[in-house]
Amino acid sequence: GDVCQAVTEMAVDLGCEIETDDFRILNGCIDNAIAGAVTAFAEGHQTAIDNLENERQEQLSVLRADHNRLVGIALQAFTAMRTGNLGMSGATGSLLLHALTELQHLSEQSSVEVEKPEATATPRRTSKRNQAS
Repeated sequence: GDVCQAVTEMAVDLGCEIETDDFRILNGCIDNAIAGAVTAFAEGHQTAIDNLENERQEQLSVLRADHNRLVGIALQAFTAMRTGNLGMSGATGSLLLHALTELQHLSEQSSVEVEKPEATATPRRTSKRNQAS
């Protein structure tokens, strides 16, 4: 609306006539341009959201793999110690302690990652109107 009005006012100021068909064509072109810009923005925004989701899924996959590996080590060490032939102060006890310590660290690290505000924020774009201010 504003662009068509500005073009019409400029034509009047310059003494140019704008035919009805020409005005309709101009209005259609402007509508198409606006629709194209909105579509491009929405697609770009969705791509950014999809990329964030893919990154999050990759992080979760790594977290699951590390968690499963450490739990497996801890269970194997505990099972070996349970037989009664291995003491807590030996290599198997150290391995169990290491696996449990790493699990604790992994849990703390993943909690911090989940709580990060930028981890859940959607990307924002600044309009040119706001940049000019």
